[in-house]
Amino acid sequence: MSDLAALKKKLREQIHISLRTHAGRQAPEAPALVRDHFFSHFPPLDPALVIAGTSPIKNELNPMLLMQALAQKGHSLCLPITLQKATPLLFRAYKIGDTLIPNVWDIGIPQETQPVCIPDLLLCPMLAFDRKGGRLGYGGGYYDATLQSLRKQKHIIAVGIAYAVQEVEAVPLGTYDEKMDVILTEKEVIVANRQG
Repeated sequence: MSDLAALKKKLREQIHISLRTHAGRQAPEAPALVRDHFFSHFPPLDPALVIAGTSPIKNELNPMLLMQALAQKGHSLCLPITLQKATPLLFRAYKIGDTLIPNVWDIGIPQETQPVCIPDLLLCPMLAFDRKGGRLGYGGGYYDATLQSLRKQKHIIAVGIAYAVQEVEAVPLGTYDEKMDVILTEKEVIVANRQG
């Protein structure tokens, strides 16, 4: 195992699921606060922009209130589907209230009949983050591969969503790790890597 991989493994062990569980119990209003922070930071977005959200797992901060508000403003939504490890995610159209089917990790995904989408803004789950936009995920490399691929095609906004307690001083990053542009927590908006 490389030094970088060891550092990431150690950090993943430190950021336990119980940390998010406790944060969620302490701040049940967190999803609404994140929604409000999003709209306080971003100017009105072109309704034609496609927004990629997530189905929350392992007590992640739930982005569905934000996604619902974005849909009400006319944005099309989509959700990710994982393919092979360290390869870009596939996104399929999603409407609030759609029936999702569980994938192999029991994460709700759109049905195969839903059209494939190319998002303009991604709401990214995070295990840990730092103020420079560093993001630590679960280790599959899906979001790094996705952002790298999409950023070669067009302007993409990556918005990390997490509880404030998931912040660390510095996320160990490799050359393949993609940074967030903006990070939203229940406490604040952090403008990180680029102007989002």
